[in-house]
Amino acid sequence: MVTGLLALLLALAPMPATAMELPPLESPAVLRGDFVQEKRIAGFQAPLRSQGRFLLLRGRGLLWETREPFPSTLVVTTAQMYEIGPDGARRPLPGTGEDRAGQVTGMLLALLGGDLKSLQDRFRTEQLPAGEHAWRLRLSPRDPVLGTAFGLLELAGDRHVREVRIERADETTLIRFTGLETAAAPAAEEAARLE
Repeated sequence: MVTGLLALLLALAPMPATAMELPPLESPAVLRGDFVQEKRIAGFQAPLRSQGRFLLLRGRGLLWETREPFPSTLVVTTAQMYEIGPDGARRPLPGTGEDRAGQVTGMLLALLGGDLKSLQDRFRTEQLPAGEHAWRLRLSPRDPVLGTAFGLLELAGDRHVREVRIERADETTLIRFTGLETAAAPAAEEAARLE
């Protein structure tokens, strides 16, 4: 019995990601799909929930369209981050100069694109029990400054990242991705939205 319990505990213990091979992750030129985001904040009984669509163009940026509860569009490119208002006007986000936008874009592209090499440069990685997914990783920031923004991250998925959990101080954000579609190249209108 003790041996069985010890074996179970060892099997459940986090392992470095390099100790166990992950299935190959796709890194398509275009990734689009739906998202549902739930944020739990200490002091609130119910989570804050939003949902919408996203478009990720490798090397160019991310279009994040929230449809519920309030429509909004966030654009993150390698050069800038801005919101697109209902009137179509672009409003730069405060404190998002070129360097910061580039770092955020790099992180988002690495997270959504499953670029484990880039993530391992900035995070310590641990393999966790997969649960309902093919794999699950815990990422701990190497840089304390990055830790203030992200805290702990967990990624889970199959050929694509299907779930991202961000834990920070008194809040936890869970983002689930569904309806994922890939393409070798963006449609002209998609490319234009990230210019």
